[in-house]
Amino acid sequence: MIQQSEDVKDEDLPANTLELFSELDQVLEMIDTIKPIEATAFEREFEQYTEVLSRYQEQPHLLDPHLELLLSRLLTKIRQPDLPVGERDAAFKYLYIISKVRTYKVLVKFMPHELSDLEFVLNLLSQQDPKEFNNWETRYVLLLWMSIVVLNPFHMSRLDAYETAAPTVPVNNCVLNHVNTQVAPAPSSKMERIFELCKLYASTNDTCSSMAAYLSAKYFVRTDIKDLYLERFLDWIIEQHKVDTLQVKFGQLAAIAAILKHGKREDLLPYADKLLQWIVACQYKDGNDFLKYKYFVKIVQRLGLVHLKPRIASWRYKRGTRSLVTNLGHQASAGENSTSTAEADGDDGAGDEICVPDSIEEVIEELLQALRSGGNDVRWSAAKGLGRVTNRLPKELADEVIGSVVDILNPLEPHEAWHGGCLALAELAKRGLLLPYRLRELVPLLMQALFYDEMKGYMSVGQHIRDAACYMCWAFARAYNPDDLKPFVQQISSGLLTVAVFDREINCRRAASAAFQESVGRLGNFPFGIEISTTTDFYSVGIRQNTYLNISDFIAQYEEYRQTLIDHLVQRKVGHWDSAIRELTAKALNKFTYRAPEYMAAVVMPQLLAKTETIDVNARHGCVLAMGEITLALRKLELSPGSSTAYLSNQRIAELNDLISTFLQRSFYRGMSGELMKSCTANFIRNCSLAQLPVTPQCLVSWQQVIDMCLVTKNVSIRDSAVEAFAELCTAYYCLETRHTENELIISAYLKGADNDLEENIRMGYLSALGVLPAFILRPHLSAVLDNLVKHALTPQSIHEDHENVQTYRWSEARTQSVRALCKVVHTVGYNATTDSFADRRHFNRVMECLLQALDEYTLDNRGDIGAWVREASMTALYEIITQCPKELLTAQHVQQTLVGFMQQAVEKIDRTRGLAGRLCCKMIHAQPAIPHIRAHARLLEIFPSDDKTVLWLFADHTFPLFCELLALPDYSKRVLLGLSASIGQLTESLIKYSSTALFHFLRSHPEMVPRLCAEIVQNFEANLLNERVTYPMLSFLEIIIGSGTIEAVLHDESNPFAEDIYRLLNLEVKGYKKLYKTATSINTFCQLVQVPRLSKRVLSKLSVFLGLQHVHVRKTAATKLYEALALHGDVTEIPEENMDDILALLSETDWTLPLVQVRPLRNELCNLMGIKPPAHILAHRRIIPPPQRLPLAVHNGINRAAHNSLYQMVKKRTLEARTKLQANKYPNHNACMRVPQTMEFAPDDVDECAQTTVMPDAQAHGFISHQDPHFRVGYADTRSHSTAQDVLKSSQCEKPAEQANKPTDPCEEFHRLRRESAEEMFGPGAGKGGGAGGDGDGDGGKKAAEEKAKQLKLRCMIGALGALLAGGFIAWLLSRDSKKATGDGTEGQENPEEALKRAKISGLITTPPSSDMLPKTVPYLIIGGGTAAFSAFRAIKSNDARAKVLMISNEYRKPYMRPPLSKELWYTPNPNEDPIKDYRFKQWTGSERSLYFEPEEFFVDPEKLESSANGGIAVAQGFAVKKVDAQNRIVTLNDGYQISYDVCLIATGCAPKNLPVFRDGPPSVREKVMVYRTPEDFDRLRRYAKEKRSITIVGNGFVGSELACSLAHYSKENNGGRVYQVFQEKGNMSKVLPNYLSSWTTRKMEAQGVCVIPDASIKSATRDESQLKLELNNGMTLLSDIVVVCVGCTPNTAMAGPSKLEVDRSLGGFVVNAELEARRNLYVAGDASCFFDPLLGRRRVEHHDHSVVSGRLAGENMTGAKKPYQHQSMFWSDLGPEIGYEGIGLVDSSLPTVGVFAIPSDSEKRAENHSELSAETKTDVVKEIGNSSDVTCDANEEANYGKGVIFYLKNDKIVGILLWNLFNRIGLARTIINQNKSYDDLNEVAKLFEIHT
Repeated sequence: MIQQSEDVKDEDLPANTLELFSELDQVLEMIDTIKPIEATAFEREFEQYTEVLSRYQEQPHLLDPHLELLLSRLLTKIRQPDLPVGERDAAFKYLYIISKVRTYKVLVKFMPHELSDLEFVLNLLSQQDPKEFNNWETRYVLLLWMSIVVLNPFHMSRLDAYETAAPTVPVNNCVLNHVNTQVAPAPSSKMERIFELCKLYASTNDTCSSMAAYLSAKYFVRTDIKDLYLERFLDWIIEQHKVDTLQVKFGQLAAIAAILKHGKREDLLPYADKLLQWIVACQYKDGNDFLKYKYFVKIVQRLGLVHLKPRIASWRYKRGTRSLVTNLGHQASAGENSTSTAEADGDDGAGDEICVPDSIEEVIEELLQALRSGGNDVRWSAAKGLGRVTNRLPKELADEVIGSVVDILNPLEPHEAWHGGCLALAELAKRGLLLPYRLRELVPLLMQALFYDEMKGYMSVGQHIRDAACYMCWAFARAYNPDDLKPFVQQISSGLLTVAVFDREINCRRAASAAFQESVGRLGNFPFGIEISTTTDFYSVGIRQNTYLNISDFIAQYEEYRQTLIDHLVQRKVGHWDSAIRELTAKALNKFTYRAPEYMAAVVMPQLLAKTETIDVNARHGCVLAMGEITLALRKLELSPGSSTAYLSNQRIAELNDLISTFLQRSFYRGMSGELMKSCTANFIRNCSLAQLPVTPQCLVSWQQVIDMCLVTKNVSIRDSAVEAFAELCTAYYCLETRHTENELIISAYLKGADNDLEENIRMGYLSALGVLPAFILRPHLSAVLDNLVKHALTPQSIHEDHENVQTYRWSEARTQSVRALCKVVHTVGYNATTDSFADRRHFNRVMECLLQALDEYTLDNRGDIGAWVREASMTALYEIITQCPKELLTAQHVQQTLVGFMQQAVEKIDRTRGLAGRLCCKMIHAQPAIPHIRAHARLLEIFPSDDKTVLWLFADHTFPLFCELLALPDYSKRVLLGLSASIGQLTESLIKYSSTALFHFLRSHPEMVPRLCAEIVQNFEANLLNERVTYPMLSFLEIIIGSGTIEAVLHDESNPFAEDIYRLLNLEVKGYKKLYKTATSINTFCQLVQVPRLSKRVLSKLSVFLGLQHVHVRKTAATKLYEALALHGDVTEIPEENMDDILALLSETDWTLPLVQVRPLRNELCNLMGIKPPAHILAHRRIIPPPQRLPLAVHNGINRAAHNSLYQMVKKRTLEARTKLQANKYPNHNACMRVPQTMEFAPDDVDECAQTTVMPDAQAHGFISHQDPHFRVGYADTRSHSTAQDVLKSSQCEKPAEQANKPTDPCEEFHRLRRESAEEMFGPGAGKGGGAGGDGDGDGGKKAAEEKAKQLKLRCMIGALGALLAGGFIAWLLSRDSKKATGDGTEGQENPEEALKRAKISGLITTPPSSDMLPKTVPYLIIGGGTAAFSAFRAIKSNDARAKVLMISNEYRKPYMRPPLSKELWYTPNPNEDPIKDYRFKQWTGSERSLYFEPEEFFVDPEKLESSANGGIAVAQGFAVKKVDAQNRIVTLNDGYQISYDVCLIATGCAPKNLPVFRDGPPSVREKVMVYRTPEDFDRLRRYAKEKRSITIVGNGFVGSELACSLAHYSKENNGGRVYQVFQEKGNMSKVLPNYLSSWTTRKMEAQGVCVIPDASIKSATRDESQLKLELNNGMTLLSDIVVVCVGCTPNTAMAGPSKLEVDRSLGGFVVNAELEARRNLYVAGDASCFFDPLLGRRRVEHHDHSVVSGRLAGENMTGAKKPYQHQSMFWSDLGPEIGYEGIGLVDSSLPTVGVFAIPSDSEKRAENHSELSAETKTDVVKEIGNSSDVTCDANEEANYGKGVIFYLKNDKIVGILLWNLFNRIGLARTIINQNKSYDDLNEVAKLFEIHT
């Protein structure tokens, strides 16, 4: 029978709290009303039923009286023949819950077991599907029921005789023959059917398998079954496990173990040898699968019991009586109470004839080996098995077994062996098999086990051993007579008590307590056992601090235990690895000192002093702590009244005086260990100062020196300890007159140190020290100390300290310490009548003003509102001072400002601050004696309760209604409103809910106060204008309060200026629109003001400005909110009703993300519809911005092509815009030729923002425009006639024929031509020839005047051009001069040092950090490599371990970045950044802009600060390379020899690009013209060549080579650049990926884009020809190229594999990893460098971005313990111009057979430039290609065939790869098809799934 695992119970809950099953009626009602599992209410009712029964999990016996009733109800329902299946399954679920609570062993006794039940259960069980997951409880209960039914006393063969018809057995689960068939099998006997069921369910490996094992044990041991089926069943299992030893069916092993347990020995003996040989041959013990090993041990031990006859060893120890009363009363002698153990010892069992088979030796050997197993359950099972088997052995053989177990307990064995040995000895002792003579050998081993504690890495092992040792003690107490254990009582009792009070782990303390209580009860001879047992109960020892400081002191009063406890602390706990244990040890020794002062002074102190010289820093730390505590206790005893004993000798005092000096001389305070020493030393100084230990001046100097060191450390606890020590040191030793000079030096140094502006921790330490100075030192320097503390309690702006370092503005922690120090100084100096006290009103007022100012600190950093610390400290200080100071010192202003400050803080956003402020405000109002000058005090006493504990101050729903009552009091309402605006305007939903609800309730209840409160809101807004901390939430607050309707009366009151004031302040706040978030938030408030009729027109004008701003988010928000506002309040505006529908349609249908050049004309049309003037546009560049025609919504939404085609179209659109701007800049006089309606005016308030501020020459100064001409004005073009950007390119204004473009153009002639064309367009043909429409001169006169004007204009142009040339030359000379200065010795023109450093880092000149010595020595997570896989792994680590500290070592000099855009998007981005400091921004296919880098520079932590980072993070060591990884010791070695240890490591070194031998081995002159392409530096270099119009040759036709060739061709075409060549050996582009026909088609398309493709060619030689490289090809061609880019693939970076002893795949390259991407334990590999096993495609190495992302993420998750296998099929994508974009997944190799299915457009359909959707009338063309042959079943010349389609790559007729050709967003479907690993008859049908015609 399988052991039923018990749920772990909550040990802290009281037991036996229930008395009866009180919910019986409720449960019966639930059973009667069971719903089917498909019903909606079932889950809720079942959960309620489970919750009720689970209450009795700890007291299940309370169910026993009602089990029969519960089961009968459920089984009656189950037996109903017409019961729906869902309801029957529900009943079984209910039944399983009862089984779970009461255990199946008890439940099975109540199950019915009539003969009729057998057929019912059998048929029902046969109908179940063993693979169905949802209703497994049905199968579980049926198997349990069957286990009792098969125990009927009748022969099973008789049951078939009464069967009238063959049972109807469904065949869906194939129980009988395991073959899917639609024909029911022939009727089988019930015995056979049960046999098959046992086989089936024993193989399921789920919860039901354990119940199948239980059924097997009951069924196969039957007399009528064992002969027929037992051997068959055992043989079947043996055969199953011989075939597959990996996918083990645990139910089968459990079945054998259960059969061996329940079967008769004579029935099982014939199979014992065969089973033993089989189970040993399976070698289940050799793996790491402890579950297999556990069943292995169970089977082996049961086989051992089968081989031995059942017997009880006659030689075993017999204890005799176990009377607790006798033992406790010590009334009977050992001879009276027990049988003679000597007789037992002398009885060797010679009278017994015991035959021990040879196989027993193998059984015992396996069990002894299992005691060393790594699995806890395995060791337990082996221990129990040894006890059972040994009990049947003769004495001699048993003695050998016991000796073998004892031998396990030796120092050379691992900790697992110690645990197993202790368990085995306990089991042997329980059975009386350990004879008393062994106690002398075992007790010392028991003592070792009780205190076993070893460090292993960062953790300690030994907890389980100590627990097992307590189990041994418990077993000894039950096994032996008191007399036998009497010699060892002192050892055992002392050891148990020591563990019970001093063990670190709670389970060990409780186990020791239980063993001690058992020993006291059973033996009765433990000293003071009863008294101690009542103290060391289960709950008392659960709290570690209580055991160390209270229980241990109670036990120490008994002399028998005192010294043992002290010695244990000194020897084992003083140097414990846990610092918390060392601190508790020191405090415990302090208490023990009062119990044994002589022993402490004479024995313990010398031992501790000797240990201070050890190299173990933990021991030094603990010893110093302990000596301080012991010294304090001894000195208190010496100085106590009536004491004359001196415990500390002069020598001991001298040694204590010299201790710190010795530490200083030995430099013990340096490094990480120095932090521990500082902490303990500060504590030591404090205790010695409290003890008033006699000291020498040299000792005081050393103590002060250590305190000074501790004050400036970054560790907060050390600083606090140092401050406490300094306070006690001053009080004890610095009060002497002889110390005056030294005291002056100290306070002077501390005042100076407080002014430090380099490190915040330094200032914090000195400020804290100033705060604890005693009064005798403070009073003479009170003014100076106050000046210092006040200065540093306020932000630099508050006190206008110009010299203050800018970084100190964020030092809120230092200001918090200053405020606290200020409060302590006031408390220390007091208010006595002397001048140097705070009775002086000057000093008092200064402190109060400082604290009140500190209430306004709202400093922010990445930790949030850190100013809250200062505000909280200030509030606490103000409350203490106001309640404690003489009341005459308080002024009305002080009290009022304090109260309103508290009230404001009590309604702000931070819960902790709000709770503190509310509580202090309440206490201050109810303070006794009453505080004077409190305004409206009587009303405040009514509002706030007298007991501050009755309000939950941290809960917003309790506090906001309370403080909103203050709005009725004008003295407090303004500041309360200021705080409410911060809370209501925040983003926290719950805070907004409670605060706004309270405010709105008050406003509705007090309408008469609304005008006053609105006026106060305006005052708050105006007083804090442009203060974003206040105004940003104020914007949201205003939106909420205006939209709530509570102030509607004020809004519509024309005499109240509230609405106008809000509109005015909103305009001032968002003026300039520089802050995007603030501008967007203000839109909501503006829209709320639309409902005010007198403001609606102005508000609409303002919103129209937002619709034309450059920020897309602002435009979209403005359109959305304006739509909502007009829909709600449009009727109160002046908008014509007939225009409202058009306005709303225009707002909702327009794509406001379009470029401004398209959006603003639509905005202007909207303004015309609303009846307002369109905003004027100020031209910053004075150039034409052609307004496009308003397009339909479908066109606005862009192109219908999918993702990657959208990228190309987006790039093309941006290119058209760039061309438009370029043409406009070529003709700067065009900006004078724009025509606008004469009625347009410039509204100062309603102008569009200017995107840039480039200054251009004024047009009028050059004579290009006359403002007297009424036809031409600078402004926005007329919106009546529009054209697209493409139309502008084709127009005569911006695009000329090629022959004209090359001809120089006279600017004056161009001006006349355009002016003439414009005049003709406005006034008709010929208008441009005359003087004008209204001129009265004749045509000739006008012509002459025009010619004269033209001459003057031409002269002006020539003068202007000459001036421009001269100015340009002068500027060039200045620039060259400055350049020379910058490179000379002078300092002018030099680059900013910080920028220069950053450039140097990026350019690879220096590493970051400068030296490897600055890197941390130890890191939890280490990543080698800095690419995509590495950063993806970091993100996964950080998501699973929020405080993870990750060090990334990269040989590049950049932070992690992505590589794909280097060959694609960056080339299509207009004007990409040239400055390498910038972050290489580019446009994604979605249209959004992002950086090449994954994260900005600020995201990363400096490597040298990684260890001290509280929240973890990632640090990148740039420019370092790893030489070796020692996986066994977890150490990596850098190239310079520096070593870093790690917990988990990832190798993500990626690949290095290959070069060709013809270049690699060439001369330097050739090599400098050749480059590979992989990094941003390569991009910069290549773009410089492209920009300089150089010719570029790409070698290679892979992904990078082909993409780069297309990108360069596009770039060259756009910039009139040089020629781009592509040379490769294959026949076409991407020939290793694409089939031949598609590769050829792609090659032609690339040629059409401008790439000169040279296939079937390789480079034979390369020579330098002046500035170019001369390339000789093998086909006889010669190329001249300025630069050659080699793109022929890459090789994985595995150089460290050899030194690191890591395996590299010989054929594929890359580090060989397992399914979890693990190369060695805790060493993972991801990305391009990993060679992994693909279950579908075999071992692979993939070089794609998607693989790097996913494998990096999986490796990161596994590094945090996930242990997930890598099963991802990675994809790739590529874009080669406007007509080629594809995605692939799987094994995409052109050498495989392929089948391509393409969509063929109809004859009438043309491929439009915008790639519109294909017609529905399309057909498909199937192209088959075998291997890479040219025998294709279609016409390759029909190019339209390859516009869109899918290519299948086949291997063994199965799809192993899919290429989606111009099909996007279907990669998930492709992945699913590959994972199915199936072959298909018609791939055309599969292609239909991809919808290639849509």
